[in-house]
Amino acid sequence: MSCDAGKGVLFVGLTCVDIVNVCDHYPEEDSDQRVLDQRWQRGGNASNSCTVFAKLLKWFHDNCDSGGQNYFVQCFGTLATDNMAKFLIEDFSRLNIKIDGIEIHENDSTPSTCVIINSQNGSRTILHSNKEPSAETFMKLDLTKFIWIHFEGRNVLQARNMIKHIRKIDSQRKITVSVEIEKPREVLKEFFDEDIDYLFVGKDFSSYCGYDTPEDACDRLIQILSPGITVICPWGERGVSAAKRLADGRKQNFYSPIFSPKFGVVDTLGAGDTCIAAIVFAITVLAYTVKEAIKFGCRVAGAKCGMHGFERLHEFKNLIE
Repeated sequence: MSCDAGKGVLFVGLTCVDIVNVCDHYPEEDSDQRVLDQRWQRGGNASNSCTVFAKLLKWFHDNCDSGGQNYFVQCFGTLATDNMAKFLIEDFSRLNIKIDGIEIHENDSTPSTCVIINSQNGSRTILHSNKEPSAETFMKLDLTKFIWIHFEGRNVLQARNMIKHIRKIDSQRKITVSVEIEKPREVLKEFFDEDIDYLFVGKDFSSYCGYDTPEDACDRLIQILSPGITVICPWGERGVSAAKRLADGRKQNFYSPIFSPKFGVVDTLGAGDTCIAAIVFAITVLAYTVKEAIKFGCRVAGAKCGMHGFERLHEFKNLIE
């Protein structure tokens, strides 16, 4: 069976070049500080999640007898035609991440992000420019290839139009749709009204809404969302909570603690993207339940925090306590 048979996972959102600076402490304003390390890497929420999914497919192929070879991952974001874009395209290709139909901006610059990583605690500070893909270009994609489409909730209008397009052409609901809402912005509440299957809610947005814990966020959100939507709330060191309200009104609640990296936290950049991608992978490729999937997500995210970048993520079982 070819990868065109409908076993693709599509991540929609930001694609950029991360210029990562590792420092021995967070720099003071108006100071001059030598970095411990500097590197370029492909970044952006959707792009990172594609990387994680690709790495987990490699892990699956290396460790399981069969079943995962028919799955593939694709990224839908924006690219320009400059040298940074060439760097991104080569890296997508290296990991077998598809970018068919990605939005190209002629005579423009590829989005880039400057990242400061504090080596003392692994914290990351991000300064970014971004260009998000349009619904018009999205509607040109062949969506019959995909079993899951995940949206990074930034440009609400464009993302909602894309979701409506999916539901219009997918009358049998063969495509699972999920959305991540992360930033503390009031407009993101508009996703509460969308016809989706999974809602990933970040710590910052949860706190903005007045929710004190991931459990509180999940319990309160399922009261205002349509029955059947699963809410998943990653909360950093507090782990991940999930909840779902069934059609008969009953609630299902799940929780997983974090898994600490074996050699300490060194880089948290992309940890949230890692957790989401690992959960999607667990549900699609491994056929895990939500309870099993959030535990898997925490394990993989824990391993990621113990390494710089994502290069060794397919070895995640060896990298957590």
